[in-house]
Amino acid sequence: MYTRVFTAQIQPGKLDQAIDMYRQLEPSFQKQKGFLGGTLRVDRATNKVVGVANFETRADLEALETSEWYKKMFAKESKQLLVGQPTTESYEVVQQIQAVRQVGGA
Repeated sequence: MYTRVFTAQIQPGKLDQAIDMYRQLEPSFQKQKGFLGGTLRVDRATNKVVGVANFETRADLEALETSEWYKKMFAKESKQLLVGQPTTESYEVVQQIQAVRQVGGA
């Protein structure tokens, strides 16, 4: 699995708009080959967001980064919501820890 991490500073007063934009992108992400899921984390005190998207292969991840809809989305939203340039990093996931869920009571 490969993960893409996006970090950005959001303009004051526009954090909820950025969250809504991310939610609206869900169908587009789900259509991407190899997409396994993602999360958006926010720090409301600092207006900072961190988005994480997981893909089956490095090629799937790279296809996202070069897709036209992705480039257009960042060009448009960067002007409206972001302070400065976002940072992006990609990683290979070598270990993932899942929570153990107890079945039943006590």
